[in-house]
Amino acid sequence: KGKRDYSVFIHNTVGVTRNSEKGGFSRIEKYWRDNGDIGPIFPSSEKDKFYWPVVGVRLNSSLLVACDRVSTGGTQSFSVLGTTLFLVQNPEDDPDDWNYSSKYLPKKDGVTWGSAVLVKDGWLYIFGEKGSGIGSKTTLARIKVENAERGDWEDLYFHREGSWVQEGSPSSIQGLPGVSETTVQHNRFFGWYSLQIPPLGYDVHLYTAADLTGPWKDQGAVYSVPSPWSKEETKGGKAVFIAYAVKSHPELASRENEIVITYNVNLDPFVDGLTGKMNEYIGQEKYEGLYVPRFALIELQRSSE
Repeated sequence: KGKRDYSVFIHNTVGVTRNSEKGGFSRIEKYWRDNGDIGPIFPSSEKDKFYWPVVGVRLNSSLLVACDRVSTGGTQSFSVLGTTLFLVQNPEDDPDDWNYSSKYLPKKDGVTWGSAVLVKDGWLYIFGEKGSGIGSKTTLARIKVENAERGDWEDLYFHREGSWVQEGSPSSIQGLPGVSETTVQHNRFFGWYSLQIPPLGYDVHLYTAADLTGPWKDQGAVYSVPSPWSKEETKGGKAVFIAYAVKSHPELASRENEIVITYNVNLDPFVDGLTGKMNEYIGQEKYEGLYVPRFALIELQRSSE
């Protein structure tokens, strides 16, 4: 009826859009499972645990989707237990008909995997976040694509101090902070690039590198999240909203020096009194864009330096 109503919160769904020969994208078709009740594409067998998709990548004939395995048990908000990698064998079919296997990577030594994924030279690279908030770092692992498609995760390597090892903990990637979800991509203008909103901030920073394993350089803020998402405060002076999950979409950019990003805005889950109040905010016209991906196009030029 032309109005956004808060109804049921589904833990994961899939939207599909198709790129035509003329370069335009079709309207997004949305999928969830419906067995007499609304259900997620990736269901969980445990009541207080569920999956939040964060990133994905096409391998050969399959699709890999990295999901946070989340629990709401014993906490006001949520806790991330680790990452489940879903390998979809028939990604061309409607998502509610997907067949898949999975691999669980538990949180270990403070590292949660799956913040970004990419394929390069036959390797699947899996980025992770070590720690959380201010001071969090990025970690990196890799496995042969053919092994991942077979479900053989024995030969997973971690990047540590410039080498690839199978035992022990990964070291942090120099110059690249850590976030729960982002993208890492490459083109001729930027080299390797990633975008992040530093913890407790509202500015999108661009990070670039000549090599995937670093060192990375912070090129500064390239976009600022507008009001009301960056300005609203509670009576106690706490931020009402957070901005996060910055991702680049090269398929939407027309030139190599352009970056089209999406990011999300949500109620701050770590501020007392805001949990469970999304419906109150969505019901106000001022906040009707809450928890809807925001798009921005950024054009950059290379400086004389």
